[in-house]
Amino acid sequence: MLYKITKKIKRSFGRFLSKIYHQLDRAVAEYYAKSKRPLVREYILSKFFPDPNRSFQRHNSEYEEEKSFEREKSNYEDYKKRNCFNGPESKYEDFIKSHPEVRELAIDIGSGCGWLSVELSRFFKKVIGIEPSKKAVVIAEQLKPVQCKNIEYVNTYAEEGLDKLSIPCKALFVTGCVLGHLPDETVSKICQAVEKKALPGSLLVFAEAWGKEFHAPMWNARTKEWWQANLPSWKIDFLKYNRPEDRPNEHRGFQAVKIK
Repeated sequence: MLYKITKKIKRSFGRFLSKIYHQLDRAVAEYYAKSKRPLVREYILSKFFPDPNRSFQRHNSEYEEEKSFEREKSNYEDYKKRNCFNGPESKYEDFIKSHPEVRELAIDIGSGCGWLSVELSRFFKKVIGIEPSKKAVVIAEQLKPVQCKNIEYVNTYAEEGLDKLSIPCKALFVTGCVLGHLPDETVSKICQAVEKKALPGSLLVFAEAWGKEFHAPMWNARTKEWWQANLPSWKIDFLKYNRPEDRPNEHRGFQAVKIK
């Protein structure tokens, strides 16, 4: 009896500590994200929160919150209202329309609650969303319009999901500001999987940061050279979009066609 009570207390205390950790993690990240001292921000976050899975943990904890569905539904309505699908950091719609030869398959890497997958379903016969958070996939299924029967969500990490996919046709690969939250090693694995699976003539739109190199646990900007070295078979067009809150010499988004 005493053993069961002790075990229950340990489990409850563990959940409490985990919740405190994520709240503190988020608060520190948000505070130092506003700092104009990137070296201080990088040092503090790296020193006290050296977790390579922090992006998944933070986003998953948000999806697990009680009112996450209502929040994500509201956010998606705002996403549509502001026409973010064709926003300046990606221009998904313009790029898709300029390549009518690719219409069989789109792959949404880090699909979250499925906003981008739903928009892609208007143009492609099949859309596959790869998302590591089980709760996010549940929300995505709830948000998915009944007519979108061509969307399939796969609950796994991107590099693993891509490696297991059979892709017999030219396809579109997209991200919506996902890889900027991940360390170089993980992003390299994802790029390698895309490189391996994509047929010549396939398309790619990554709404990711590029420019002057910068690394912090929850935000990474990589140089043009880094992206090109990790996607060597692609002809990349970098979109020079800079948000007011971005650092100097940091831009968003690039489009690409696989040429070999």
